[in-house]
Amino acid sequence: MKKIVLQIFCSLQLIGLSKAQVVNLTSTTFTIQEDFSSLGNSGTALSALPAGWWIIEQGSGGNTTYRSGDGTVNSGDTYSFGTGTNLDRSLGSVASGSVQPNFGVKIRNQSGALINSFRVGFWMEQWRSGGRTGLDSLYFYYGIGSQFDSANTVGLNKPWVRFVAGDVVSKVTQATGAGLDGNLSANRQWYQFLVSGVNINNGDTLYLRWQDPNVGGNDDGLSIDEFAFTINGVLPVSWASFEILSLNNSNRLSWSTNSETNNGHFEVERSTDANVFETIGQVKGNGNSSVTNHYMFIDEQPLAGVTYYRIKQVDFDGQFSYSDVREVNNERITPVITSPNPFQTTLTLQLNNATQVPTSIELVDLTGKVRYYHLAEVTEVNPQFQLSVADLPAGIYFVRVSNSTDITIHKVVKQ
Repeated sequence: MKKIVLQIFCSLQLIGLSKAQVVNLTSTTFTIQEDFSSLGNSGTALSALPAGWWIIEQGSGGNTTYRSGDGTVNSGDTYSFGTGTNLDRSLGSVASGSVQPNFGVKIRNQSGALINSFRVGFWMEQWRSGGRTGLDSLYFYYGIGSQFDSANTVGLNKPWVRFVAGDVVSKVTQATGAGLDGNLSANRQWYQFLVSGVNINNGDTLYLRWQDPNVGGNDDGLSIDEFAFTINGVLPVSWASFEILSLNNSNRLSWSTNSETNNGHFEVERSTDANVFETIGQVKGNGNSSVTNHYMFIDEQPLAGVTYYRIKQVDFDGQFSYSDVREVNNERITPVITSPNPFQTTLTLQLNNATQVPTSIELVDLTGKVRYYHLAEVTEVNPQFQLSVADLPAGIYFVRVSNSTDITIHKVVKQ
């Protein structure tokens, strides 16, 4: 891991947010976490930040606020990225010629011990590809001591340490600028790294900083989410994925981890407002593991309407961390009636309450092979479709009906 010490003397105009509160680290076994759900989710002049977090914008266009966005615009600014007004947010930026954003967090050592190393983990989410085949970045720095506080803001003209192993790099490049969904696995990546050889005395403040350099012509929107910070140890779980699939009258939650340390179990939580969660189940973890592990839980009695889910990971010693929050709308599930069942030569499907969007109809055998496929253009409320499958051998099959938002699966028998 390469460390470069930089003296940064900025001649550009610096616009900083009011001096942020500090996050107190009260124990060397404690993990600091932030999911950024408290960021504003609508507006272009937002100021609320999680405790300890700060933003500073360099350049003539800089200001003391950030905006909400989904990656569809390329205006230089600090951003609360997310889908619409969804409460699942991430903190990031788009740089331009007149705005170069910086953001970070202040952590004070109140553990009573000297700290010689720390570990940082977070999801990098890419919400915009700027329309250039080259890569954009977020540079990572850290600093120790009160010298980094300057005139009620965080001083940028101080001896920050550039830690190259912590730099964030774009995951998606394309010729045309466009917004991306940063929550999709194709547009996000887990970062985790150890910074060692430091001396953080009790009472000292550690400053972490991400800087968005202005890469000409490449206005990518990069952000961080599910931030975790720990001392002299490893983060309990490296999340790989978390997805939800609506299946008839149940919701299937699937998640995976890249690595686990002292992982006791997972608790599945759900909510109707993404604020107050209840625990609905538990899945055993794999303790200590350096390989990918896959998990699944089925909510057999899902709530009506929009439901939010998250996974709580609990260590053997009771410490815990959270996954991202995911949502599903159970009112969009399209009931399918199959008749007759069992059938011989022709199977009739009726899609109740179908939406007027292209719908895929598949007949799948027990090996997973698709034996029949039809892309239907739904133009009425309760359409019927006939599947002529006389040539199929007798046996058990599954009818899979899906569109852009939903999927339902029904078991049928051919005689």
